[in-house]
Amino acid sequence: MLNTNTGKFKQYQGSIAKRREFLRDLCPCRNNEVRDFETWQQLFRLSVEGSRHERDGAAHAIGTLVTMASKNQELRELLVSLKPDLDSVMREPRASRLLLGTWKKHGHARRGTALRNYRRLRKNLDPRTPQELADWVNNRFGLIGTGRVRASEKGIQRLVKWLNHRLAFEPSARTTDAVLDKQVERFLPQVFQRQRLMVHSST
Repeated sequence: MLNTNTGKFKQYQGSIAKRREFLRDLCPCRNNEVRDFETWQQLFRLSVEGSRHERDGAAHAIGTLVTMASKNQELRELLVSLKPDLDSVMREPRASRLLLGTWKKHGHARRGTALRNYRRLRKNLDPRTPQELADWVNNRFGLIGTGRVRASEKGIQRLVKWLNHRLAFEPSARTTDAVLDKQVERFLPQVFQRQRLMVHSST
């Protein structure tokens, strides 16, 4: 349930017109200062739970955030932290239709085209920096403690180089978890050894 007692949403009150204006002012296309994680969580929640006008306003702000994050590292980092919220919205049929509609309004006449555009933009949230890739590897293979890989490891640096090359020269190629698994085996074979040692020590 939407909590209007925290952050910027303390000001979310009054007539429908005032609340619509409030939501418009939160959109990154109007406001370059909205970087508050909690405020965006509220917007994601509103895109599912709100009235039609509220959902429209929230979907527009979220759609703009996803689009701008492809060119703005600060917004990308914010959106990466909100990835579970974005996935939750896209699993809700009504909310996902409104969000996809933000791209249709910018010239994408068909829903299928809008969905492909969304998938292309969402790829921007895939692990890319050394730290993000190291965290992904550790979470993917359940590495903990001294068994965790570090961003400074040579294998991670090589994995980053491979991924950036793929993004630059094969932008339409899907970099799935299975694809990354093969590259981890190639560049970080010690990960599988560490994983086996951890499993063995826990038995």
